[in-house]
Amino acid sequence: MDSKAIIAKAYTDYRNEVYRYMLYKTGDEQNADDMTQDVFMKLLCYDTPIIWSTVKNLIYKIAFNMVAVYWRRYYVRQDADKYLMETIETSANVTEETVIGEELAMHERKCLARMAKRRRMVYERRRFFGESAQEIAESLNLSRRTVENHLFLGYKEMRSYISECC
Repeated sequence: MDSKAIIAKAYTDYRNEVYRYMLYKTGDEQNADDMTQDVFMKLLCYDTPIIWSTVKNLIYKIAFNMVAVYWRRYYVRQDADKYLMETIETSANVTEETVIGEELAMHERKCLARMAKRRRMVYERRRFFGESAQEIAESLNLSRRTVENHLFLGYKEMRSYISECC
């Protein structure tokens, strides 16, 4: 018996058994049917002669490998979908955070415009330039304690203004 005849006989003898195996492993009837057909198609593409005594083992080896590839691709797809959803959520969050940040910056500028000149200068140097209280005191010829007092009152005023607005 030649290889093609052995494969044809194996198809009639083992097709339903392979289908049930694929269905059990994947849980999807359509995939199980497609994969069963693929098993026998792969068998037809073998270059080496096939003998009846080993054909069943060969079929199940092909089926086992196909299931492994199926699940590997499934989990890669799941990871890709998860990454895509996280990216979309992050993108939405970034947009929302940008809008909120711009709104807060606008309120901060309005509050700064209402502050006393000296307090505004101290607040801006600390907030926007990151200067320490000592550096601000030296550059404005103020005592460190006066700068700290201006910072305390400036932050208090800013919190109060923003809480009223938002």
